[in-house]
This record gives sequence, C-alpha cells and structure tokens, in this order.
Amino acid sequence: MLKIVTSTDTFGPFRSVEKQDDHFLVDGTIFPINVIGDGTIEEWTDPIPQPEIPEIVYENARKKRDELITQSDWRVIRAADTGVAMSQDWIDYRQALRDVPAQDGFPLNIVWPEEP
Repeated sequence: MLKIVTSTDTFGPFRSVEKQDDHFLVDGTIFPINVIGDGTIEEWTDPIPQPEIPEIVYENARKKRDELITQSDWRVIRAADTGVAMSQDWIDYRQALRDVPAQDGFPLNIVWPEEP
C-alpha cells in the first residue's frame, strides 16, 4: 500500500500511485497537483483504516438475535408453568443468543447458534 505525502497532508492508503508532471494517478483516478499539492510517494506503514460500520448493521443483528430469543420464550414460560426444568440444550442455546454481541465478528460475521 502507498501514500502521497505533501507539505500539509497525507493521502492514502492506495494500491497504486504514479506521479506525472501535473498530477498523481491514484488507483485509476487523477489527483491534480495544483489541488492536493506536490508530494512524494511513500510506503503506507500505518494500520489500514477500517471502514466504520453503520449503526443499522448493529441494530439489524440485535433485532435478529432478539427475535430468536423471543421465539423460544414459550419454553421458559412452559417450564415455569409446569415446574419441569428446561433442557440444558435450550438453556445453552438461549445463553449463546444473548452472547452474540460479544462475538469477535459482530455484527458482520456472526456465528448463529443452532436451535436444539
């Protein structure tokens, strides 16, 4: 990865950068030198910036998780009404659903627990 360093700013990271007489050709896009300033092409050594995940992605993941918990609520109610304990599989499943937001890949790469 590469960057353009001018006297006032740093631009990047880019996959490819070529300097021409009056512009930089950056990943197929022209950046006029009179707009960004003259500069040098250097290796990008900082961590690659990660795009910000929109809040709606988090909301949708939590909504799905909440719906799956709600779909199994009847088992909790039945256990309470009858005095017969829920199976450990269902207890574990519901706990795994509650733990979904703590997964490393949340909210983009979720491993959804399987219903027993």
